[in-house]
Amino acid sequence: MLDSQECQHCDYGREPVDSEYVCKVVITNSDGALIMLRAKTEKFPNRWDLPGGHIHVGEELEEGLRREVLEETGLVLTNPIFKLYTDGRENYYTTHLPDGKITLSHEHVDFAMVSLLGMPDNISKKFVRAIKKVL
Repeated sequence: MLDSQECQHCDYGREPVDSEYVCKVVITNSDGALIMLRAKTEKFPNRWDLPGGHIHVGEELEEGLRREVLEETGLVLTNPIFKLYTDGRENYYTTHLPDGKITLSHEHVDFAMVSLLGMPDNISKKFVRAIKKVL
């Protein structure tokens, strides 16, 4: 039985379901690429992360990427987004840092702009590969 606030013909009122697809983005400015430190309570705690995450079922990849970046950073991606590559179910993109203040979600506790020479040790090699393609 559906909750009275749900529609039986569409997804209205239902919690979105994560798909198996992940989109990450290398957001750059003149100082480097944006990375975020994951909170202790999250999967892969105390590791640096790229903005992005799981795309919802039925969501277009770029639409989901924009939603994830807004949720995680408070930033609205207004500049063009370019696809870098796909690696299995993971999709990597790049864009320029938009205007606005970065406001982290509960999933992250810190952020930094990094250069290739200033890359921290506790970051996935997959993310370093994407950053290297851009910087």
